Amino acid sequence: MDFQRLILFVIFAMSGVFLFQAWQKENAPPKPVAPIAAPADGKSAVPAAPAASGTGAVPAASAVAPAATNGEVFTVNTDLFEARINTLGGVIEEVALKEHRDAADKSKPYLVLMKNKDRTHVAQSGLIGAGLPNHTTVYSKVSGNTDLGSAESLEVRLSAPIASGGKADLVYTFKRGSYVVDVTYDITNSGSAALSPTAYFHLHRDT
Repeated sequence: MDFQRLILFVIFAMSGVFLFQAWQKENAPPKPVAPIAAPADGKSAVPAAPAASGTGAVPAASAVAPAATNGEVFTVNTDLFEARINTLGGVIEEVALKEHRDAADKSKPYLVLMKNKDRTHVAQSGLIGAGLPNHTTVYSKVSGNTDLGSAESLEVRLSAPIASGGKADLVYTFKRGSYVVDVTYDITNSGSAALSPTAYFHLHRDT
């Protein structure tokens, strides 16, 4: 009889553990996620906020940055790769490596980032705060030159107005001999109230 009671006790105890784990799974708050990138230079960079990879949540469009359907896509050429950037959100939609070939088609470069009918893997960023631009804002391309050429570095600047007056510039810096792309937000505030923006950086991809 004692042995039977022990067996029943173990069964009930395990059932309780499983029920508690199931309850925790349904009711526990979502875990915070770590940022995947941060501004690489200290000129006017703002701190990075936690960001989700995959198709996780990112800040919604602000009042000054209504969602749009398309923008201008332009190509940045460096010694190691070509990057396609969309003025819609300043999103990097494609990075093609010049020195590495596609596994299925050796005539094509290897794509680190891409956006086409089959695959989506892009780099997004934006600012958190009312009236500040994010990955749905339509920027204006300020920089005319998008070819590194013989230079050691290339700065590509996109600009968008902010609700309080002034502008926020999204600045990409490309360097010779490097696959690293520095990302900086340069903010000019013409309003009377101080701004405390936070940047987020997000890799969005399909499953």
